Amino acid sequence: MGREIIGTKQLTYYLEELIDFDALELQRKSENNMENIYIPYMMNDAVEYYLILKECKITGNMPEHFPAGTSVEAVSDNSRSAVIFKLPDCTRISLWFRECEKNMELYQYHQIGHFWMQGQEQWRQLVYMIGTIFDKYAFLGEQACNMEEQKLLALITFAPFRCWSPVREDLESRYPDTLAGIRCMHTLAAEAGDDWYRRLTGLYVFLFRLRFVPMRPMTKMMARALNHSGRCRLYQLIYEKVCRASELYQERDYGEVWNKKIRKERSRLEKKLHMQGFIGNYPLFQRENVTILAVEEHPFTVLEAEDISFRIQLMVSEVEYGQNTLNAGFFDGMGRCGKIVEVDRDFLLSKKE
Repeated sequence: MGREIIGTKQLTYYLEELIDFDALELQRKSENNMENIYIPYMMNDAVEYYLILKECKITGNMPEHFPAGTSVEAVSDNSRSAVIFKLPDCTRISLWFRECEKNMELYQYHQIGHFWMQGQEQWRQLVYMIGTIFDKYAFLGEQACNMEEQKLLALITFAPFRCWSPVREDLESRYPDTLAGIRCMHTLAAEAGDDWYRRLTGLYVFLFRLRFVPMRPMTKMMARALNHSGRCRLYQLIYEKVCRASELYQERDYGEVWNKKIRKERSRLEKKLHMQGFIGNYPLFQRENVTILAVEEHPFTVLEAEDISFRIQLMVSEVEYGQNTLNAGFFDGMGRCGKIVEVDRDFLLSKKE
């Protein structure tokens, strides 16, 4: 974690990998009267991993896109190094720089909420967070994941859980089904005291091992069962484990000015809900049969688009019958209601003062 100076051989490996994934992006920034080139490697709600070419000079015309087939060559002399890109049309671009700095910072993600699809948002939020953990591990290895995360990451390979995807695209090719994923859910159901779903995952293991048995009907049934109110304890257990794993990391730091503005927005919401009779502290509030969980969208600390803002949304859960636990209103059942409410303000962190 943190900053590290790397050599041209390792830099070349990163660049070739990004070209293979059609993900190479170069961003020019003027800092301290020098031009630096920023190269994002992996940027998501849990990690910011990027390279900086210090005191960089460019020869040739920088393309907007580096197509497949672009080759990379590294050269160096006593004081400076360069990477030379040769595009398929034989165009050459050279980046001369003093040194290359690798930066990796790991951040908390458990207060993040993206709601691209309606319905069952409580599970979609968890699928997003577990998928983020899995991606960290797949791309960066154990160095990017603590032990609590490593115990959970296989859950994304359990198909009924993954059915509650936060996006419309199919996640099956990205997170293929595994026996480890089924066993992970089986263990969690046992720990939550959910004997019915534990037995169901036991049957799922048996069918999964047979291979020739069609799994789709069973997968859909078990996915629907996750949204039954009987799964509230299971959901709560997984959510709490994700929170504990995430809290081991730091919050994003935008500098004192914008950190203060974020704290002010959180405090403003807390005071407003207290005036409406809710008790509790940010981000969790309760009033009689209504529970509110505040979730946030965060821009990156670097390399962020101009129109990305920090904002707060509310997961509002209402339960008329039974125990009013976290987000219990989002589950199926009589007298249950869950909805996402936009907080009436946001502000652009990209416009730093």
